[in-house]
Amino acid sequence: NTWVGDGEFDVDAAVGWVAQGAAYVGGCCRVGPTEIGALAARLRASP
Repeated sequence: NTWVGDGEFDVDAAVGWVAQGAAYVGGCCRVGPTEIGALAARLRASP
């Protein structure tokens, strides 16, 4: 397997998935507590 892209978790993309109806958003490799915390903070701040 090969990583494609920069390997960074894109919080903006994940917020967009939720806006489009995603009920669950998480991560796998290269996504840890820091990234999930950033996503949670953004979602809590969203109207």
